[in-house]
Amino acid sequence: FFFLMIRRPPRSTQSRSSAASDVYKRQVSTQSTWGKNSKKKISGAMNFEVENDLNQIDEENYIHLRVQQRSGRKFITIIEGIPTEFDYPKILRAFRKLFNCNGAIVKEKDGREVIQLTGDQRQSVSTFFKEQGIAKDENIKIHGALA
Repeated sequence: FFFLMIRRPPRSTQSRSSAASDVYKRQVSTQSTWGKNSKKKISGAMNFEVENDLNQIDEENYIHLRVQQRSGRKFITIIEGIPTEFDYPKILRAFRKLFNCNGAIVKEKDGREVIQLTGDQRQSVSTFFKEQGIAKDENIKIHGALA
């Protein structure tokens, strides 16, 4: 019982550090901040080109960004209404890489495909769609209160 009460003294020198702490320092410094005053662009390998212009998404065909609470502080972002001529797996790959989250393409009961992402990614996804030219600001509906 008494061995649990003994504390290790703090390191006296910062010059000597373990390899594990070096790895941690590198990970913290390269953390992604997409959506928080960041201007990241997708590399040329991930261009989303479509023949039609942005006016193809009319009044009835909005891109809906919803969030669903899973448990406690865990959320799922649901993206639906992306035009079918876009490559869903390619968009999902870009989301997973840029937002550092997991995701899946889910087929709904009525046959539609939606993209699910872990975490509340609504604002980041909206910014992504506008910057890549997939949709205009008027054609994106963000549901729920943003924190």
